[in-house]
Amino acid sequence: MFSEAQAVTATADSTNVLYVGAHGNDINRFLTLFVQARTAATADGSATVTFDLYGGTTADAQATLLWSSAAIGKAALTLGAFPVKITLPDLQSKTYLKLVYTVATGPLTAGTFDAGLIWGIEQS
Repeated sequence: MFSEAQAVTATADSTNVLYVGAHGNDINRFLTLFVQARTAATADGSATVTFDLYGGTTADAQATLLWSSAAIGKAALTLGAFPVKITLPDLQSKTYLKLVYTVATGPLTAGTFDAGLIWGIEQS
């Protein structure tokens, strides 16, 4: 898990960096990257969140942007929503992965997220 009920009100790195080791490029065929809203996102304005997956060869995992979502508005970040459910992109031989929550036109006044890698989740 990158995050478990991580409160996000401003741009932040995921709580955890995941080590995928030598599995690197093969693991992306079997796992799904997901983000789920544990609580609804709220903001005084029209805040958005972009979810960015970074990979690296060291534990800071921020050397290379591997994938980025579109900016997702707070209205779509409701309780239980899955704003991200994708097959992992090409990991480019990176051994560490990190998710970054980028808040724009924020801040959010509330919002918590679970994010991780899972086997067998149905993608939409």
